[in-house]
Amino acid sequence: MKKPKRARAYAEALFKFAEAHKLVEEIGQQFEWFLQVWNDHKLLRNFFLCQALAKEVKKKKLETLFSGYLHPAFLIFLRAVMHRNHGAALPFIFQQFEELLDNYFNKHRVKIISPFPLDEQYYKQFHSLLTQFSSKNIILTPEINPDILGGFIISSNMFHIDCSINRELKTLRKRFDLISNERGEKRL
Repeated sequence: MKKPKRARAYAEALFKFAEAHKLVEEIGQQFEWFLQVWNDHKLLRNFFLCQALAKEVKKKKLETLFSGYLHPAFLIFLRAVMHRNHGAALPFIFQQFEELLDNYFNKHRVKIISPFPLDEQYYKQFHSLLTQFSSKNIILTPEINPDILGGFIISSNMFHIDCSINRELKTLRKRFDLISNERGEKRL
């Protein structure tokens, strides 16, 4: 399966249905919940991805496990994805669906990467600053990455601002290598 292209087609079909039936928010929440279950439970995921199992067995198990928790239309969507053995594309489909949701609700997701948890004051400052440059509602998502050493990275699908110490060190190293190469010096 060509994941990005098919994932977009699946996401658009589900979104159009949800929009037409005023289920956008509900199906969005259920898709997010289902994907969390999918990611958290490796045995469940492997069961649905197993090519040796009959499609009917997978469909029945999907019904048994999720019929009380998911909207019937979303369950039909999942059965169709599983029937075509495209279960492995569910994270990609959700990613595309989430983009459609964000556009629908006028949201822009921005990831703030730092080497340690930031306090609420910093989130408010980042949010205030980013809101000045966007007409969309900014949704900040924290991510901890000690490898950046210090500073921060602000990243979204529209921009990437790297103000990390790690990037600065890499830049200095490149400059040092350039100067060394110009002088004909060898590195230790």
